[in-house]
Amino acid sequence: MADFIPVAEGEFKGKDDLNVCYVDRREDAQYLNGEWKFDYFDDIPSKRPSLRNLKYKATLPSSMYMNMYEAGLLPHPYVDSNSRLYNKLDEKVWYYGRKFYADGSKKGKKAYLCADGIAYYCKVWINGEPVVCHEGMFAGPNAEITDFIRFGEENEIVVEVLAANYGTKETRSFWNNEGINREIVPWNIMHDSATSNGDFTIVGIWNDIRIEYLDKYHIARPYFTTKSVSKDGKNATVRLEAEICDGQAPELHEFYGKHASTFDLTPLGGLSAKYREDYVTVRVSIEDPKSGEEVFRSEEVVKLLDASSFVGNKYPESQFYERDIEIRDPKIWDPMSREKASVYKARVDLLHEGKVCDTQSLNLGIRTIAAEPAEGRKFRSSWNDWQFVINGKKEFIKGMNWTPIDFLYDISPEKYRMNLELIKNQGVNMVRVWSGGGMPETEAFYDTCDELGLMVWQDHFPANTVSTKGWPMDVLESQEALNIYRMRKHPSLALHCGGNEINPYTEGNAMAILTVARLAKLLDPARIFHQAALDMGSAHVYNDMEPVWFGKLFKDLPFLGESGIHSFPSIETLREVVTGKILSEKLDLSSPENLGADPGLLNHFSEFIPSRVPRMLSRASQLTDLKNTTVEKISLATQFASAEYYTFMLQAMRSNYPVTTGAFPWVYKRPWPTIGIQISDGYGRPLIQYYAVQNAFSDNAVMMELSQVTFGPCERLEYKAQIIKNSIKNIPSGAVLKVMIFSPKLEKVYEKEEKWHENMLLSGDFDIPEDFTDKFFFALVELEKGGRAISQCLYTPKVISAFASKKARDEFRSGPKENLYFDKGPWMIDQLLNSPKASLRKRTEVTEDSGEVEISVKNVSDVPAIFTKISYDDPDYIFALDKNYFTLLPGQSIRVKGKPVKKGKRKMRTDKFSAKALNS
Repeated sequence: MADFIPVAEGEFKGKDDLNVCYVDRREDAQYLNGEWKFDYFDDIPSKRPSLRNLKYKATLPSSMYMNMYEAGLLPHPYVDSNSRLYNKLDEKVWYYGRKFYADGSKKGKKAYLCADGIAYYCKVWINGEPVVCHEGMFAGPNAEITDFIRFGEENEIVVEVLAANYGTKETRSFWNNEGINREIVPWNIMHDSATSNGDFTIVGIWNDIRIEYLDKYHIARPYFTTKSVSKDGKNATVRLEAEICDGQAPELHEFYGKHASTFDLTPLGGLSAKYREDYVTVRVSIEDPKSGEEVFRSEEVVKLLDASSFVGNKYPESQFYERDIEIRDPKIWDPMSREKASVYKARVDLLHEGKVCDTQSLNLGIRTIAAEPAEGRKFRSSWNDWQFVINGKKEFIKGMNWTPIDFLYDISPEKYRMNLELIKNQGVNMVRVWSGGGMPETEAFYDTCDELGLMVWQDHFPANTVSTKGWPMDVLESQEALNIYRMRKHPSLALHCGGNEINPYTEGNAMAILTVARLAKLLDPARIFHQAALDMGSAHVYNDMEPVWFGKLFKDLPFLGESGIHSFPSIETLREVVTGKILSEKLDLSSPENLGADPGLLNHFSEFIPSRVPRMLSRASQLTDLKNTTVEKISLATQFASAEYYTFMLQAMRSNYPVTTGAFPWVYKRPWPTIGIQISDGYGRPLIQYYAVQNAFSDNAVMMELSQVTFGPCERLEYKAQIIKNSIKNIPSGAVLKVMIFSPKLEKVYEKEEKWHENMLLSGDFDIPEDFTDKFFFALVELEKGGRAISQCLYTPKVISAFASKKARDEFRSGPKENLYFDKGPWMIDQLLNSPKASLRKRTEVTEDSGEVEISVKNVSDVPAIFTKISYDDPDYIFALDKNYFTLLPGQSIRVKGKPVKKGKRKMRTDKFSAKALNS
């Protein structure tokens, strides 16, 4: 245990907890979540505070930042510059306490205190007695508390908590280049000087805390894997592995020989197991995910081993139980479907002398996930297998990067469901839990991914650092083991990855990565393992460039692990967290200095960094006049610019399959409402780029491969239009692929079409008229039948007089260049707002019980409706729509379906829905 933890008068000596054995959640667990009392002190008091000394109320789990807000001690940390008021709270000493009743009927069982996340250092007292001290914020402490609680009576628990940077705040290294930091904490959730909102280091009881009461005989750490599914799909073999505990080995035992000075390679008495005259029965039942009918049931009598006969008394472990189970006509857990996944409900009972001693329930998803080499060339000796094979079929992975649901860990199952349903709605099939500012996620996260059919790429702890040599390996091993045991039960877990943007081979990182790899192989050998996210054929691309370069530069890239572009959050979210005149004034936002002049707005930049803010401004400058604009307009402009980037990036990668086998946009949402790279904003509101990603990941996705997006006067636009091959799904007979070009005045000036057939490529060119100069024009590719669009994509090329010179064009196009800044236009948003107006007619239907909506929109004018947006004017509602920001041609109609993923307090009304194009 770390000597760093203050221990008054040695009362915790020998009570440190770095165990590696996870105690599973049972349905009858006693959760201590809910109302606690808390208080804080400038220094560690000479006498531990008792429960009656704690003055304030808190609802746990949560961080102390939200506790302070909930108690009315400080204003909301996300509003304006209020985060500054929280800046020094990580220097305090925090105490939490509550009463709990220990049911008298549990007497005779062993009681275990199980915390799934206390940040970072903690000590626990029960009824005034020291129980355990612990370090590590993502698992533990776990401790047996049988002798500390009073059964049939009220008990008291008090927890002392210190921040990870307690006492080292001024000397802690943000990037940890020298490996001096001890604490195993993601770099991006620590107090820092590199971001303007870096006022927080998580402190508190942020995850579930519970008591498990276990019989001497019980099942521990069960999980299922899928061994095989027959080619005809009629039979599946799944494997159940578990431990049978019978009291011979402690529940919280160490791995065999873990702390031995020499490892006993050969048991001195040989390896011939002996049995006792003691038996248990393992009963397994599995229910069909749809009908609820039992599809498998077995009871197996197991004779118990004498552990001392084959591992000796020094390091006993529980008895391992393994069996294969055959399931006929299995329902496959299918992440490639847009529907919810088929999840069997499995139950494992342990009986001793005819009595049920323990019951555990598990999710069972029958699926196979493997990897093999992609079809592109190998460029380095360290080159991973990037072609994912899902349920026996090679697939392109439509991914999404994921940061914590909330920066201050104000998390709930409802928030997870809202955001994961929005991700599923985009067509995403794998979510990457990023380790740079992330965490091993909560059970609510993995349960929801199981249900929705979202595969999980799980990063582990090392991230964005030159060296982890200061990390204590025993703490790392404990945190890793506890989380792998917990996560491996979930069918959604597809891949373990050592960490984010590190060199896993350096002296400073190799030990940490080897520890992670060893535990992944030991505890979860069926899963894919990668050493690092940015390694072995995966790239993180943040080039400031015209987006057409994606298709030119990355033809040989196996996997795109990260790429994205900055934008503002929605204006609705900004209005919740920024106050004052800046939201309503006309502004000159043409320079980073002006953009950061308002302290409230500045505080909502995730990265107010000189090298990054101009990139966002240059892209926005092409869409609105930054010298005479508003925050609402720049919010729109940055979102449209971002949407263009994601469209080109994902279309280039997806159409490059099977050389490129997956792409993960960065990032689904920021952990709090900020200006940064994001697809939904910090409060979960989908942005324009959300629908661009949805469109690029859609079935029957159409694309135009454009030669350029910025042209000179009278140049020729060349294109190749296609349906992305790995997106083709049930295209109706008679469907037509069309390319149309509209002038700056929205007049149709070009059209070409061809009836769809397999492997078609519709190519052509268009000579740009001179009167398009210094204006945007619009190119639409559409797959349609009978006047109704099956899929479409709109592109917004522009013509600038600065490119009248061939020399200027050739110089700019000679390689990826920084984006052009338009100080005199053209500005697309302003142009469209002043364009001929389209007229729309709308009809809305709402299903009362589910809240599902269907909105029919028709363009009843002779002008195309550009960027038509469906919205609902109650900010408390958030909808998952199957399309948005689409184009409606004259006379064309469309049906948009959706459902509320966040519901307001007021009843949904059909007249609150609107359909409005940017030019309507």
